[in-house]
Amino acid sequence: MKSNRLRRHLAAVPVLVLVAANVAAESPTVHIEYQARADETGGLPYMFAEGTMSGTVRGDATYTVPVQIHYPTEGGNGTVVLELTNSALLFFHLAARGDRVGDRRSDADDIDELEAMQVNFGWAGAREYLLRNGFTHMAMQYAKTVTDFMGEAPPEGRARRRLCYGRIERASDGYEIVRDAARWLAAPGALTGDAPPVPPHDHVIAYGLSGTGYFLRDYLIRGENAGGEIDGFFVHAAGSKCLELIDDTADCPEGSKCLGSPRFFHLFTCPGPAPTNGAKVLAVDAQSDLEFNDGALAREGAVDDPDYVRWEVAGAPHVPVFAMDLTRLGAPHQNPMDWSPIWRSAFHYLDRWVKHGTAPPTAPPIEGQMLVTEDGDAWKPALDADGNALGGIRLPPIEAPMGVYTGFDFSWLDPAVSKGHRFAVVFAYGGRFERFSDETLAERYPTEADYKKAFEAAARRAFDAGYILEEDLRRYTAAPP
Repeated sequence: MKSNRLRRHLAAVPVLVLVAANVAAESPTVHIEYQARADETGGLPYMFAEGTMSGTVRGDATYTVPVQIHYPTEGGNGTVVLELTNSALLFFHLAARGDRVGDRRSDADDIDELEAMQVNFGWAGAREYLLRNGFTHMAMQYAKTVTDFMGEAPPEGRARRRLCYGRIERASDGYEIVRDAARWLAAPGALTGDAPPVPPHDHVIAYGLSGTGYFLRDYLIRGENAGGEIDGFFVHAAGSKCLELIDDTADCPEGSKCLGSPRFFHLFTCPGPAPTNGAKVLAVDAQSDLEFNDGALAREGAVDDPDYVRWEVAGAPHVPVFAMDLTRLGAPHQNPMDWSPIWRSAFHYLDRWVKHGTAPPTAPPIEGQMLVTEDGDAWKPALDADGNALGGIRLPPIEAPMGVYTGFDFSWLDPAVSKGHRFAVVFAYGGRFERFSDETLAERYPTEADYKKAFEAAARRAFDAGYILEEDLRRYTAAPP
């Protein structure tokens, strides 16, 4: 647990059963309720399985949480990505409705909409790469906020569980639930029946973006990985935020506010890089995470830790359009920058790092400064003549721009703009794009060939610096946007 001093400083198949080997005193059990052949991208045979993981925490509390697993039946690389499903949209939805702790969904709720509010950003950005390179991917729920509201099981007649149903007795059990999943993945055992087994894994990489990234920062700061169950952490778009699981809103630290209900968590700023404690940590922030997630504070007190690398991506939004198209929800100017090449290179480097000890390349920070404003301190990026941020990792859209890429769209914080929209803050995190005028584009790129040349040169620079993989270099050069 964090000390008070640190707190102040951080201000259609039969049911199949799979049981973990004896890797812990209380090994969890995974019940597979649905399975099917998965897309064999890259030629490797994969299975998809969906079900629940059940276990006991601290000897007296039980849990059942949903899991989804894509795993190779042969040719696996020995590494699993353990992704914590992001439920931020559900949290914003509940806050807008004014729900309180203990409330449950009602029969009047749109279940399709609520289920769709669970997003696996890592899978969305790197699915083909992971499948092609023999990774296992397991997505899971760990948040009592979600399971309490959605219930222990899907409504009658719904064939698929998705990732939002389950039962967790205490919110703080989420830490042990994540550890249980990592232990289970190390030695899953064998499926009964004719199903191929989930392979054992030599290395576990935990992934979280935004709220789940905040949780991973807290997980590391609390020392929850002291047993070394997780080998690498891809802490994505987390800035310097932490999300602590609490068992009751009355447990909020004095002077703090536990955002909304039913939350069972405390969101707060925790400056400095997350301690690695022997694991490899790659922290990747979008420009928006410096603008609104106190990302600049994550640089504070940085030490020469060979197990920690930080990347910042210029012009990138916190919410990527390829994973969550906010234009369909009412944000017409969402930043369209596809920075999924960073997802893929990050997984590539983390896999190499945990296996062979070779760290990812370092990257310069996005340039900017902390300014004192009427509303408090605010970090502002330094801008080039076009209005785009300087420094950081620079993908082709920011190096050969068609307009201005803003990481965080502050206009959505204006009540006159947001008009009380329940997803206004999410829209802000989607950033903003303002296309250059036709005259400016014609002057900058007289012909299509001129634009293609500039874009390809930018892609080559990113590849030579080690920030994108060869497969993405080929994509960029084959079809510039």
